Amino acid sequence: PIPPEDGKSLMERAHSVLGSALAWDEEHVITSLRVLDAVNDPNPFVTFVERDANGEESRRSFRARAIGADPSSRIAVLRVQGAPKGFLKPMRLGTSTDLRVGQDVYAIGSPYGLEKSLSRGVVSGLARRFPTEGGMFLGSMIQVGGAMSSGFTGGPLLDSSGELVGVNVAGGPMGR
Repeated sequence: PIPPEDGKSLMERAHSVLGSALAWDEEHVITSLRVLDAVNDPNPFVTFVERDANGEESRRSFRARAIGADPSSRIAVLRVQGAPKGFLKPMRLGTSTDLRVGQDVYAIGSPYGLEKSLSRGVVSGLARRFPTEGGMFLGSMIQVGGAMSSGFTGGPLLDSSGELVGVNVAGGPMGR
């Protein structure tokens, strides 16, 4: 086996990558509340991977401030602090109302610490209700059949046009 470039084992990397996020606008990112809870810091660091015109990657980390959370939808909003103007590129917004059962969708995340992963799934159900640990229910969920672990949590769910149609808030044997 080839050792990872950073010298960390796959399990060490999996524990350092808690989830994913998406850029909502030029200063805010959206992630799963599970990710924010796991960090246990109201001002976590967020790291962005950039690729230049030559395909070279670099990482930039910025402090972020938790400015909102909705336990009922399991979503958290962070304001990124110190990023240069124009650094964050917002996702193109689509609409989940146009989704149909059987349609392909795509999740981006970091399952098991493997960054920049893409998983294709199929819309298995719409307007689903899923129970949470606290006995509440998440409503209006898009049920996705496909490989989505907790590393996809907080990342975007995209339609076949690459437009944002949802935020991944649960993972496991069946993505949600």
